Amino acid sequence: MIYGNGAAMGFAPDQVDHMSFWQFRACIDGFNKANGAEEAIPPPTDAEFDALLEGKSLNGE
Repeated sequence: MIYGNGAAMGFAPDQVDHMSFWQFRACIDGFNKANGAEEAIPPPTDAEFDALLEGKSLNGE
């Protein structure tokens, strides 16, 4: 799993081997932030939730 995460960020296995856990974790945090993983998705309003339960589209289509 660590090598897979490293590969997704563009690191070779030997580069991952030479990082401390804290360095690798900082790379993961930076990668996620740069790729929008920290953007909060607002929860639906009560009306939107009710519409979803009824099978209605939220965008009016």
